[in-house]
Amino acid sequence: MAAEVDALEGGVRLAESLTATPPQPIGRALREGFQTFPGHPRVVMEGLSGPRREALVPPAPRLLVATGVMLAPVPESTPNGLRASLLAACAVVAAAVVLLARLPLSHAAGLTGLAACAPVVQDALTGFGYGALAFGAVTLVLWGLSPPTGAVTRSSGAARSGALAVGLALALGTHPFAAVLLLVPWLLPAERPLSNVSSAFPVALPWGRLLAPLVALGLLVALWPTLWSRTGAGLGLWLLEPGLAPGAPVEILGGHFDPAEGRGPQGFTALLQLLTALPLPLVGLAVHGLVVAPGSLRAPALVLAGLVLAGVLDGGFFGARLNLLPLLVPPLLVCAAASLARLAPVVARRVSGLAVALALALRLAGLGLEPSVPGSEALVALTGDVVDPPSPAADLARAVARDHLERPD
Repeated sequence: MAAEVDALEGGVRLAESLTATPPQPIGRALREGFQTFPGHPRVVMEGLSGPRREALVPPAPRLLVATGVMLAPVPESTPNGLRASLLAACAVVAAAVVLLARLPLSHAAGLTGLAACAPVVQDALTGFGYGALAFGAVTLVLWGLSPPTGAVTRSSGAARSGALAVGLALALGTHPFAAVLLLVPWLLPAERPLSNVSSAFPVALPWGRLLAPLVALGLLVALWPTLWSRTGAGLGLWLLEPGLAPGAPVEILGGHFDPAEGRGPQGFTALLQLLTALPLPLVGLAVHGLVVAPGSLRAPALVLAGLVLAGVLDGGFFGARLNLLPLLVPPLLVCAAASLARLAPVVARRVSGLAVALALALRLAGLGLEPSVPGSEALVALTGDVVDPPSPAADLARAVARDHLERPD
């Protein structure tokens, strides 16, 4: 998809800038490497320039791609695309282990099968870094927000607070709408009571968690040279980019909707994309988990609600060549795991097996698909018909991806 191609192109440019001969000062190399490439489809088609142009491509996936290109333990003749894909796949597997490691084997296997049926997970595993980083960043956020399983120590609290800050920074550097996650640490209740109940504060305030969003903003500015000058303007353009980007026309159940003409059904479009681009059994198990175990799912519920609300208000999950759906998969898996945990072991095994079978059946029937052509705004209607409007940006993106997959350097 488009975001994966943009990550590949930007990451390769960053790697080339950092390894240029003769070496450049690190600050200059980073500034040049993070510049939006002139052939970016939106630059070509919309004529964007200045700060708006530099806020087009997410910075965090470019860092992941550049790391894979420079450090992947593969022969020198390996194409850059394969180098980046190797690191992206490792990142997805590591995030899945963090999410599912403590579950019973049958539960973990069932949820792994459900996740594998999601095209966004398949794209993350085989993509270049965008989906993998989105998946991993939200996993870090959820781990940092999860209640401790044992006694709260200073080291364990610092580790969780650090993971939360890094996860928030990477998520915000992957998709602007991840800004809603900055509010989640402040909306959660404190974790443990104080022994002195007569205190003005009957609960302990988790200062590391409360400060994590501010630290995350600092980390984002530090890792993105575009924000080193005119920080406020650049950050504002990045946060508003999905809303500033022109919406592509879509067809839903035979009806044509053009957001540019004010006919986009907004929330309906987003919810339909959500139900058709993710496995319905996974969504169903997650909803059941939220109903039966709301108290233990405050953090995943807030993360999920914030991201879905952002997509609904924007009228879709694919704005500005960015896909919001990979960020939804980790909280859905956590909520689905809570659903299985509330069932009897035998029932849980059968439910997870049936859920995977149903997801595969829907996948083979044509439901649960996602735009597969880079740059397009394809949408699968409830009937399973794929609508893929012609897109000049798609042709440009395909050429970029093919170029980096076929040449090593």
